[in-house]
Amino acid sequence: MNPYDATLFTAPDCLPCCAPAPADCSCALLIPPFGSPYADYATALAVVDGSGADEKADCYAYIISTAGITSFSSSVATANHLILNGDGTIAASEPLTVWGSITGQVGDTLSIDWTLPDGDGDSGFWYQVYGCDGTLLEDGGGLGTSGTITLSATLPSDGVYYVSVGSELSPTPPSPAVFSVTADIYSDNPVLVPNPVIALWDDSGTTRRLWACPKLLLPPLTEDSGTWYADCAAADAIIADQVSNCVGYVDTDSGSITSFTATDGGTSLTLAVVLLAANTSSPPSYGGISLATSGTISIAWTATAAGAGRINAAIYDDTGTVVDQTAGPVTTNPFVSTSLPPGRYTVRVQTIDLSGTQTAYSIVITSSGTMSVNEIQARWDNGLTCASTLDCGDSC
Repeated sequence: MNPYDATLFTAPDCLPCCAPAPADCSCALLIPPFGSPYADYATALAVVDGSGADEKADCYAYIISTAGITSFSSSVATANHLILNGDGTIAASEPLTVWGSITGQVGDTLSIDWTLPDGDGDSGFWYQVYGCDGTLLEDGGGLGTSGTITLSATLPSDGVYYVSVGSELSPTPPSPAVFSVTADIYSDNPVLVPNPVIALWDDSGTTRRLWACPKLLLPPLTEDSGTWYADCAAADAIIADQVSNCVGYVDTDSGSITSFTATDGGTSLTLAVVLLAANTSSPPSYGGISLATSGTISIAWTATAAGAGRINAAIYDDTGTVVDQTAGPVTTNPFVSTSLPPGRYTVRVQTIDLSGTQTAYSIVITSSGTMSVNEIQARWDNGLTCASTLDCGDSC
């Protein structure tokens, strides 16, 4: 019996290729894969935070089953490996399905190392590889508790691909059965980028995005521009020189300060700057926040010198598009935005000092809704259509 005979174990009969494809090829695993957005924010949140009974998302993967999932995780072991793990106690006739997304280069060859820890000689592993438009490029599978599968075809173009992997048993054992799958997806090219999970949800006809693991992305406001740091070392240097406590970034090339400190208060973010001299402006500073409920964003500030007290402020959504801003330097304190829907936001603030003395500013960002602070992730150019990433606190 050929352990890699794709006809022996196949994916579920109801394939996502029949569903609408996403409008564009985002550098992300958009969930549900190739399907319509979730009905509302609460439904999407239940998937992303794992509170849903049958579906869960992780930073780099998405798992679905018709019954309970006992554990699930994803990791990026090295620069060109995406590892997916899933366990579930499900009906024996149903597969365990895990999704991931990678960015590859034309001519790359993908391979998958797989194990089924709780299986036996009749366990089956299957995989499918899709273009980001939902086109099925290849599928196959194998028997046994472990193996390696190398795709017969190379990637047809530079871009984003979705990979679906799973396991099932044959002959059918008593139900329910414990299913497990571990898949290590990698390329012969040392450059391969795992893409983050973003859930799409319907907000009264507007499709919005819920990041499974939201970040303040650096360089700021380059979400869709392709303007990234030259390499990992450059990204690491920016984090070391211009980032505070992994939650605040200051653009020191555009102003003069003696210090910058960012503080995560849980439901608030404080950006503190001390100007180098009197009658000057601070460089822009940035913070990332997420709103779990609709609400306004408030930006309040204090200054050590009387007569100081003007700011420029702007709030951007997760595409880098401004959604509210001050009309030039303002003295109204605090600045309060319009009501905004749940999602990931970037806040940009610049202080204007007219006091005639050296001034220290403390800027506090809060929300009328439920708010959390996002940590920083720097993105660098690897020559692919999507960037490689470096989380604050990690090393190249």
